[in-house]
This record gives sequence, C-alpha cells and structure tokens, in this order.
Amino acid sequence: MNIAGITPLEQKAEYLRTLPAIRERCSRVHDLAKLGKLQYFDYHPEKESDVADFCINIMKIEPHGRWRHLDAGVGRVIPEIAKWHTKEDPLDAREEIRRIIDLFVVSVLLDAGAGNQWTYHEKSSGLKFARSEGLGVASINMFDQGFFSSNPDQPFRVDAAGLAKVTVEKIAKAMQVNEFNPMVGLEGRTSLLTGLSSALKASPQFFGEDGRPGNMIGMVLFYYQILRS
Repeated sequence: MNIAGITPLEQKAEYLRTLPAIRERCSRVHDLAKLGKLQYFDYHPEKESDVADFCINIMKIEPHGRWRHLDAGVGRVIPEIAKWHTKEDPLDAREEIRRIIDLFVVSVLLDAGAGNQWTYHEKSSGLKFARSEGLGVASINMFDQGFFSSNPDQPFRVDAAGLAKVTVEKIAKAMQVNEFNPMVGLEGRTSLLTGLSSALKASPQFFGEDGRPGNMIGMVLFYYQILRS
C-alpha cells in the first residue's frame, strides 16, 4: 500500500502505455491547440476535412506489407501461385490458401534485421536486394525450392518435419551468406523456424498431423460455421 499517495514510476509508465492514457494526453494537446497555446503548431479546425481527405488518399496507396517485399522488383507471388496449378496436381481453393499461409508465415519469421552488408542476388531476375526486400525475395525462392517441406514430391508447402531439419548452415547457403556477404541473426532465424516446428507439432488440433501453418484455415472455417449457425 502506498501511504504517501505517490504513484510508483513503474505504475505510471504502465498506465502511459494504455489506450485511455493516450486518449487523455491527446485530448490535453487538442485543448491547448484550440486555445492557441502550442509552441510549434497552429490549429485550424476549418482544415480538418482537408486533412481527412489527405489521409484517405494516402491509405489508397498500395500498402507496404510482406506481399510487396516478396514482389520487390518483379511480381513473384501470383506467378508462384500459378505454378501450383498443374494437371498433375489439381489444386482446390483451400489448398491454395494453405500454401499462401505457409509461405507468408515463414517469410515473416525470417524478416528481421540482416545488417548493412548483406545482399541477395536473384539469378532469375538478375536483381540484388537488401534488408526486408532481400529477405522476402530469398524466402519465396526458398519456398519454391521446397526448403521448408519434408515431402520431395510436394515442395510448395511448409510442415513441421521440414522445419525441424533447418540448420544455420542450410539457411546461410540458401541466403547466399559467406564471409564477404555476412548476415546478422542467422542463429536467431534458425531458432525461430525450429521453434515453429515444435509449436506446430504441439497443436495438431489447429495445424494437423503434418504440422502445417496453413492448416489453421480448417479451424477458421470451423468456427466460422459455428458463428453462422
């Protein structure tokens, strides 16, 4: 019990990170703005509609996301999906979604700071990439080559057994890492993927017996049907 009535610093910091605290502080700034008491800004309420229109137009710009990283320089995601549809391997909509989820889950996990020196040279396009774009392009090429699959006959997937076989050396080779092209965080990336393998195995009710991230679509559809009924 705080007899002095003084809120501990840790408790203050915890409160300031909450949405009510942010709203409260923003309201204080807004009140000062209306009184013309801000040091660096002037408030013009008649311009609010213009600002809203400006923000809406920004939102219409093609979003920055993992898909854009995978498509850096040239389109890759749509051609990759098209490659899955063959006469030998008829693909239904659910399996397509499973593969898309598989791809994006591992790609996001591989996306962490690679350092300032590392680059990825894509042979098919002749382009070089760094940072998130490089990691994204590398990850979709790794997926295309079956890097995350335990089934040689079905490379376009991610499963627990395939992830369990991932090593630092394999990732380094796939991402073109060497003494002249160093990457930060190889061990961390490996740990994330092998950790994902364990998590997938531990929850077959969500990810199936084969432990695929994309199998979560079954759970989503199951609960969707319950909510509809």
